[in-house]
Amino acid sequence: MLSMIGLVGGLLLLIVLTIRGMNLFIAAPLCALVVAITNNIGVFAGDVNFVQTYMSGFSGCIAGGAKASDEKGSAEQFDNPVHGEAAEDS
Repeated sequence: MLSMIGLVGGLLLLIVLTIRGMNLFIAAPLCALVVAITNNIGVFAGDVNFVQTYMSGFSGCIAGGAKASDEKGSAEQFDNPVHGEAAEDS
């Protein structure tokens, strides 16, 4: 029962913090920490700990997004106009 309360509480906390303007990169780990603590997951120690699990998922998400933007060429679409303007100014 405590795990369900923690899950709903973490989600509500995430909604409130983002509506109030807190950066999502700060709010999401805080809310995930609330869920982890209410589900008796160790924060730093143990076979399954919060820091290792959360950071491996977060870095995988960032790497996947970078790979997708590299494959689609969207990074070059933003990069070329900036470099083009700098080259014209020189």
